[in-house]
Amino acid sequence: MAVSIHSHLARIEDRITGRKGSFDEKIKALENLVTARRQGRLSDGLSLNTVLHGKIVDHLEDFARFMKGIGIDDIRFNFIRPSHKAEKSKAWVPSFEETTPAVARLIAMNESQLGMSLNFADFPLCKLPYQVLGNRALLQRYVGENWDMTTDVTQVRREAAWDAPQGYIRFNWKARRKEFKTYPPGCEHCVLLVQCEGVWQKYLDIYGGDEFAAGPAVAEACMVTG
Repeated sequence: MAVSIHSHLARIEDRITGRKGSFDEKIKALENLVTARRQGRLSDGLSLNTVLHGKIVDHLEDFARFMKGIGIDDIRFNFIRPSHKAEKSKAWVPSFEETTPAVARLIAMNESQLGMSLNFADFPLCKLPYQVLGNRALLQRYVGENWDMTTDVTQVRREAAWDAPQGYIRFNWKARRKEFKTYPPGCEHCVLLVQCEGVWQKYLDIYGGDEFAAGPAVAEACMVTG
């Protein structure tokens, strides 16, 4: 079971959900789910699905500690997609210049103290901490899902439709990559191009692509040492 929660602070979570008191309700629900898991009543486990946004980027370690304290040991961080109210907002969409060091600090703390299962998604691979890129074991541990670009989910429909003539809805990560993501010019010769989803197109509308100019060189160096 996955639960979406995006801050360990009530004022931020309530602002995101648009409803006062939602944070307290979610924490109570999580505590109940942790109890159910300990009793063997959650066969699929329990994890958090968290958007990594500008209001949390400087507090990732506090977020992880807080969730560990209530019994959560599995968190997936998804880098925010710049859409809707966040489409042009640097307040909500952090730069990778801010995000990469914050993720490195969290991973270092997790390796030395917490021992949680953490996963980072929607990151261009060259913007992961170099310690992770250069270590295949860490790469698989923290970014494992990003290596499975052929993953698809099929849902059976009761009736066939023009876009699903056999009655199936099909989702494929590659299709999502083509629709919402892109590769800045600096990515052209990157050795990780096949594995990497690229970057949100609208991220580049906010920050441009200059920070990706050195990406392939960094990635190549890390792959050689990894």
